Parts: sequence; structure tokens; C-alpha cells
Amino acid sequence: MLQEIYYLRLNAAGCVAEAWLNGIAVSRVDPVHCLLDGRPVHDYLLPSKNIVTLLVSPGAQAALPFAPAQPYNATPGMFATLDLLVGPRGVLPDDPAVRKLASLAWRPEPGAAVSPPVILNAEAELPVWLPRWSWLDASPVAPSADLNQLVYLFVRRLAEGFRANDPSIYMRYAGTRFHEVAQAFGMQEEEIRANFLGQWQRLSVRDGFQFSLPDAAQLAVRVMAGGKMLDCIDANFQPILRAEPLENGSTPLLYPLRLSFFGREVHIVR
Repeated sequence: MLQEIYYLRLNAAGCVAEAWLNGIAVSRVDPVHCLLDGRPVHDYLLPSKNIVTLLVSPGAQAALPFAPAQPYNATPGMFATLDLLVGPRGVLPDDPAVRKLASLAWRPEPGAAVSPPVILNAEAELPVWLPRWSWLDASPVAPSADLNQLVYLFVRRLAEGFRANDPSIYMRYAGTRFHEVAQAFGMQEEEIRANFLGQWQRLSVRDGFQFSLPDAAQLAVRVMAGGKMLDCIDANFQPILRAEPLENGSTPLLYPLRLSFFGREVHIVR
């Protein structure tokens, strides 16, 4: 069991902001749905140097977060902050025992001209205790219509399996994810797999449950980490692999999906 937790905390007001770690999008906040997001990030950390990035006002197209956008003037109270924290297991982020390893803050003066996206970077040195993640050795790919079509067919296959109440297709391709997440958080791979299947079995029997088939027109493929990892989301920045909303409007299952290519093979890595 890990004794310390590495935690990324993103906070913003009056703007959209994203947290990136080592070239990978980790979280997103906006004025409507969520102003504060925090999560453990062991499975995205690297031994030695880590690059923490605060991205403010990313491009409106989900697949192009670093594309230039329309300039605007900052409003009163607008800000975004990002902290990489480490502290003892079980304590709150504001506990005195929690340490900041990297901190970024954007606080423009009211009325100041902003040319988005705003990109702030910081470095954090970590002990060399982490394994080498497989995606570091993945085959780099570039954005293209062919890539989008290939990813869509893959996501569709996973979704059709879930829709037929067969998670085994996902489980087979997600072996890397289960193995590396277990390593990152000091758990047994069998426990990670069992937790995943337990959640599926518990939620998929709810009244009105139906898994969604992806819409190719809504798929947005984010090419991250120098082309070595792909984030599969929709035009609204939500995971493309998910269940249909229930009558009460809630979505019972959302599966973030990060892929890497190794030659001609595709693996779910996160």
C-alpha cells in the first residue's frame, strides 16, 4: 500500500482551464459544470523530471486544445491555478503535511487583453521509483482523417461489446491499463480487474441501462504526448465510450479511453 499520494489539483473561475502532465490532458474545469478538480496522478508521473502544464482558455474544438482562439478581455475575479501535491495517504489536500511540488497561477488584471490559449509550465523532480510506462515506447502517430476512422472503428467495437453485455473485448485490449495502474498505485492487477467488472455488473443491470454506440461525427481524437497517446472524447469533451443517460439525466458509466499504438497493435493504456 502506498504511503504517499501524488495529487493534481486544478481550480479556476470565469474561464475554462485544463491540467496537463507530461503532455497528457488529465483534467478540465469550466464555469458551468466544475470549478475544482483534483485526482491522484501516479499513473502519469515519470521518474525524475515531470512537466506540469496549466492550459487556460483552450481551443473550442476538442481535438485542438492548443489552437489559437479569439482574444478577449479578462473579467474581474478570473483566475486559474494548478498544483502538484504530495502528502500522506488519507489526508486532505490542505493538510499541513501536504507539500507542493509544482504550482502555477494565472491571475490577469481585470480588462487585460488575453490571447488564448494561455500556457504555463513548471517542472517537478520526483524520486526514481516509478516503472517505465509502456506509452513512452509507443509508435507516434499524427492527426489525420485516417487515424480518426481507425479510432472510431476500434471504439465502436468496444461499445458493441458492452452493448451486448460482453465486457471481455474491452478487458482484452485493456491489459496494459490494468497492469500499469496497479503498478502505479501499489495494488494487485487482479484487484483492478475485479473492481472494473464489479462496477460493470452492478450498474449494467439498472433499469433503463443501455450502452451508447459512438457517433463518428462527434468523435474527437486528441493526439497527446508527442503522438504516443490518444484521448478519445466527444465534441463536448466527454469520454466517447459511455452508457446512455438514464431518465433522470445521469450517465451511469463513463469510460475515459487513452490509446497507444505499438506498430499495428492498439492498446488501451489508461
